[in-house]
Amino acid sequence: MKKLSAKLFSIAVAAGLLLLNSCFFKEPGSSIKFTDILIEIEQATRPGDANTKDTRQYEKIFDNRFTQDSLKINLVGPHQNEDIIVNFEIAPAGDVSGTTAVLGQHYRILNPNNQIVIPAGQSFGWLKFEVNDDILSTNSANFVAIRINLTSTSKGRLSENFKTHRIVIGGKCTFLLTKFTGNYLVDEPGYTPPPYPATLSISTSGPNRIQTNNFWDVGATVVYELNPATNGVSIIGTTYTDGSDTFNVTTDTSAPASNRQFDLCTGNFKIAYVVRSGGTVGSGSVVEQKVHTYNKQ
Repeated sequence: MKKLSAKLFSIAVAAGLLLLNSCFFKEPGSSIKFTDILIEIEQATRPGDANTKDTRQYEKIFDNRFTQDSLKINLVGPHQNEDIIVNFEIAPAGDVSGTTAVLGQHYRILNPNNQIVIPAGQSFGWLKFEVNDDILSTNSANFVAIRINLTSTSKGRLSENFKTHRIVIGGKCTFLLTKFTGNYLVDEPGYTPPPYPATLSISTSGPNRIQTNNFWDVGATVVYELNPATNGVSIIGTTYTDGSDTFNVTTDTSAPASNRQFDLCTGNFKIAYVVRSGGTVGSGSVVEQKVHTYNKQ
């Protein structure tokens, strides 16, 4: 019995020591943390052709303004207690994988001194730029590109695989009713002095409708309807006055379709019209049958 008790005591002591060992000693490597600091361009990490995967198309507004955009620069690693300054350059043209856009013409860089700041306690910063959507081609064969290379960092190191990136920029033209609002000059054949001013605004009389405040240069309000499916323009028949005389105006449907079309990109349009005498729309003697050309200013 004593021998059994001694044996049980020995087992209990061994188990206790093993338990204490597990409390005070960790397995080697269990507390190792990732402390490396890498700087990378986020879009560069995405799959696809490195030269074309980041293709961006900007809506052509023709407002003489640049459109702002950005490129995200990531800190891979623990947050830092101080700002990280990342320097970059715009690569030369070189070949088809380089920069083909012209600085100041197609784009502008907004970061002072070509430096990106990743703020203290943050995991990313921004390379900000803006593009001139007014002049960008909508033909993909004529798109231009910007190649951006990260060159150095104030802390950590640059990712060898993701420190360079190419942005392809082009234009696009989608139907936006607001493109057909604002100040215009109206050209009317045979009218002196041409052209005359008009202001167009969105009409509440129906969808896809705009209205002029100066039809025929007499201050008359006339509503136009735009058809996004055909790029067609038509007049919502209406009456108006010029002095003591009353007229009515409708679309000249006998005119070629090209004289009843709008430009999806510029906001310009042509509208063939028929002005008749009298207050009944579509009736009366023809006073004028011409084409107005609206050119946005």
